[in-house]
Amino acid sequence: SLLALPLNNSATSGFFLWGIMELPVVNSEGNSMIPFTVNTDAGSYASDRFYVVLDNLSALPVSIKYVSANRNSDVSATVNWKVDNETSIEKYEVERSANGRIFETITSALPKVNNGGSAEYNYLDRNAFKTINFYRIKAVSIGGMIQYSNIVKITAMASLPSIKVFPNPVVDKIAYLNFSDVESGSYQVRIYNQIGQQVFNKKLIINAGTEIVTLLLNKAISSGNYKLEVFTPNGTAFTQQILIK
Repeated sequence: SLLALPLNNSATSGFFLWGIMELPVVNSEGNSMIPFTVNTDAGSYASDRFYVVLDNLSALPVSIKYVSANRNSDVSATVNWKVDNETSIEKYEVERSANGRIFETITSALPKVNNGGSAEYNYLDRNAFKTINFYRIKAVSIGGMIQYSNIVKITAMASLPSIKVFPNPVVDKIAYLNFSDVESGSYQVRIYNQIGQQVFNKKLIINAGTEIVTLLLNKAISSGNYKLEVFTPNGTAFTQQILIK
């Protein structure tokens, strides 16, 4: 059997102890594969038979105390993080992911103090996904050591209902109403000319979600500017100016 021992850059060397056997761990920047055998000897299958002893530990160049992310009123998001004991830091990178597994760097920031003190940072992500976003901070030391913060998550933006006419201008007296993220129920559609006269009135039954409905306008409606109103089941009115050719 093989035992994989992952080590990071904070340990330059170490020993793997199995019972009274001491084996050097030679790969301090990856996985060390240690072969072992389980037999009738009680020490070979005891629950406490494995020990890893690391020596020559180096202090981490920074302590990332917290990281947070918040959705703003628009699509953007603000990422904040605080560090203590900031020493020998080359840069920080803000990383973003859509699934929490594959991250990409979206910006970098230089250290503010780098003298063992504390500092706070923030970044405005104007291109945050409308769906779920995951963020983490990557700290890169001057010596090449890499540290990661915890991963934080912001939820997807709430979709707002919309009702729009297309194409606009309306051609050949045929208009299309695009219902997006709406509730199901009865919708009243009315069109008025520029002096307030009603030239079109129709009741529509719409299912929840997204739906496109065709409006066949009266051929007698003259070309010009009109106001379209759509009343939702709860009485909310969507208004749009349209041009009929």
